[in-house]
Amino acid sequence: MIRWMVLALALAGCSVPLAELPSGADHEVTVVDFGWHTVIVLEGADVRAAAPAYPQLNQALTEVSEAPWLEFGWGEAVIFADTATIEEVKLSEVIPAVFWPTPALVQIVPRGRAPAQTYRGAQVTLPVSAAQFEALMAGLEASFTPPVEGVSGGFDAGARFFPARERYHAFQNCNSWTAERLREAGIAAPGGWVVSSENLVRRLGAGG
Repeated sequence: MIRWMVLALALAGCSVPLAELPSGADHEVTVVDFGWHTVIVLEGADVRAAAPAYPQLNQALTEVSEAPWLEFGWGEAVIFADTATIEEVKLSEVIPAVFWPTPALVQIVPRGRAPAQTYRGAQVTLPVSAAQFEALMAGLEASFTPPVEGVSGGFDAGARFFPARERYHAFQNCNSWTAERLREAGIAAPGGWVVSSENLVRRLGAGG
């Protein structure tokens, strides 16, 4: 039952219209679908090279191990950082997030291998121009709120969690956060409305 309630949260919070904008190929961004949760994966060297221009992102990266790839996600504070598996999510943690805004966290996970070798879930890799990449960095920067002090936890070893500017609720969750970052940067091209993590990745892969 808990699994389905968490899935319902993900479905409820993803009504984000994505504008169709052009993109180049100076960088790449991979969006991965875990089944109910999406993340953004970028090359670590690219992120660290750009980070000095973004103080909060740069501070967060000082707490994250050097790695060829970096995974960025967003989620409800208690559920996201304090549970090691989806089976551990408690009903008492899910209900508050459904009915009123709760604190959220930005997650950064260092990854040693390319997305295709790391993740079993559906994924799509998109070309990103230099301007779009900088806009994406600005969106990540704006996701943090001071003080940028991380904590460990969550599903993945090496993950660090940082206080997020926005609060989590039924219409602002992990998938809508992913969609918003892509839309703001002009990377995403699918038309219509994003309904779920699966729907987001499928539309990105189809190009519209």
